[in-house]
Amino acid sequence: MIMKTNVSSYFPMITLLILLVIPSSYLGDAEIIGYPSFVNGPNSWRNTPSSDFSFWESAGVRPILVYGKFVFGFQCSFEGDNCLIVVSIFKTSSDGNSRFSPQVVWAAGRNNPVEIQALLELTSQGQLILKDANDTLVWSPSTASKSISRLTLGSEGSLKLLDKTNLTVWQSFGHPTDVLFLGQKLASGQKLRSSVSPFDSSEGLFAFGIIDGVFTAYIDSDPYQMYYRSFVSEDQSYAEFRTGGFGSLIMAAPANFIQLGSDGHLKAYEFKEQGLKWVGTDMLDIDQCSYPLACGKYGVCSETGCSCPDDASENETAYFKPNNFTADDGCHAISPISCELSLYHGFLELRRINTRYLDYILSSKTLQLEDCKEACLKNCSCRAIMYNGRNKCLLLSQVFSIEKKEGFDYATTFIKVQSSPIFSQSPSRNPSSPNFPRRKRQNTIVIVGSLLGTIFGVFLIFSFLFLNLKMVSKNMRKII
Repeated sequence: MIMKTNVSSYFPMITLLILLVIPSSYLGDAEIIGYPSFVNGPNSWRNTPSSDFSFWESAGVRPILVYGKFVFGFQCSFEGDNCLIVVSIFKTSSDGNSRFSPQVVWAAGRNNPVEIQALLELTSQGQLILKDANDTLVWSPSTASKSISRLTLGSEGSLKLLDKTNLTVWQSFGHPTDVLFLGQKLASGQKLRSSVSPFDSSEGLFAFGIIDGVFTAYIDSDPYQMYYRSFVSEDQSYAEFRTGGFGSLIMAAPANFIQLGSDGHLKAYEFKEQGLKWVGTDMLDIDQCSYPLACGKYGVCSETGCSCPDDASENETAYFKPNNFTADDGCHAISPISCELSLYHGFLELRRINTRYLDYILSSKTLQLEDCKEACLKNCSCRAIMYNGRNKCLLLSQVFSIEKKEGFDYATTFIKVQSSPIFSQSPSRNPSSPNFPRRKRQNTIVIVGSLLGTIFGVFLIFSFLFLNLKMVSKNMRKII
């Protein structure tokens, strides 16, 4: 897991600069300080900063267990206000200098960072419990009714909980986060889950796992959207990360671990003395536009680059604009969808869209295009529909990057847009205008006609009253 800054930025640039100037003799002293590779219960560890500027503290680390290059303990941001319980790699240079880079390979309760004075406790009842400074329970591994007597860190980097007979009751390798380490297995039903961003270690949208015997990478939305599928191997119940490959995924060079990044890419890394080295190419054999966030949300990805959905149209009215100077980071609607103005919702049509694996997540129920549009218009949370031309459509609550393939007509995407009341009354003024359904135009005509009729009726009533009053006034003057 790449280190974070917001929730868990464990090695910001300033920390690395500090480490580069620590004398090697200091490192030697730090390594003399003994940390066990296992502890017996009951025992407890408080997340308390040390007053000494030690080797570990300079990296925001408060070790509990150490085995070779692996460290288990509290690891905090540079400010010290966000901490996680993690297993990290600490690999120093063989020449004795101070260059090193900590790399997290597993984290407990990654969505719930703790504060200073948080407590990790191996209780007398045989449970491992993490509590925050206010005594709130944050995390505890599921060990059923089995009693834990020992907490140990293995040579392969797995944290293990053992019972009195030294049998493994629980281990971190069975509960991966976004990293698989060499020798670790990914079983059917398990998944890697990306971080939100390189600066936020909480769980993001991307996931990678084995579904029905197939390696599947998908973005965990409603509904989920796949962007990669490949058979695992002959045994489709699990895959082990070994030297040279991970199931059917082959690596060109040796690697220590693989990680599902916050951008959805699955990459293999080797840990060098100089830091982290990306090994070879992306392990998922797909082009850049196939990634759901290649051009950010609402961005259209093609061979020419990123653009907004209506960049290529001759629309007199623009519906989208880039988030930044270009559309590389996505686009946003100029007029956000308003549920209160659902009468003026329409669709912007995009053809030649690659809807890879769409059939895998579509239900067997067929639906005509107009019925599909109608269903989306009645659901304010629906932001777009994908239609494969065979009476099957998918309603999307989020719009990620749209992959456009010239020369292919895989499917059509209809993006819901918000139009002004004035524009929606005359949508036919431009052939490239979004398609506002006939029922909307009919409703508009009925409403406008009723309003004009009411105004005309009121005018007649007032005119009649005015004339009557005028005649009464004239007759009164004659009588007088």
